[in-house]
Amino acid sequence: MYDKTDTEINKSFRVLYINENLTRGETVSKKQLSDEFLVSEKTIQRDIEELKTYHFEKDRSVVKFDARRHGYILEKQPEHQLTNKEIVTLNKILLESRALNKDEFAQIFEKLVFQASPEDRKQIRSLMLNECYHYVPMKHGKPLFDLI
Repeated sequence: MYDKTDTEINKSFRVLYINENLTRGETVSKKQLSDEFLVSEKTIQRDIEELKTYHFEKDRSVVKFDARRHGYILEKQPEHQLTNKEIVTLNKILLESRALNKDEFAQIFEKLVFQASPEDRKQIRSLMLNECYHYVPMKHGKPLFDLI
């Protein structure tokens, strides 16, 4: 655990925490973060400005305020992110191959779905729900991740 009185560590933790939430596709609110970290909204704004610069320089992604969500989001560049069609296609390929056991398939499925925006995840899950429920792996019964 870190010492909350150490401002440099606290700042680093706070910026990493904000970045983690943004990269997961979540909306971050200055008010919520300032309450959580016991700092001013201006401090959170400076953290967000640093992340804006970082993401733009890294891959031309944009951290911007979304009025509909009442907070900041990370808008990734389309060439760096899977489309919903690509996510569904990859999951269908995995389903049809039947190569993975149920646990491995579920693990990969969730990671692929997580690549979609938060509002699209529910739609993709519902689209694939029936096929995933009836997934029948090959009879070898072995986990393949370690073998491959």
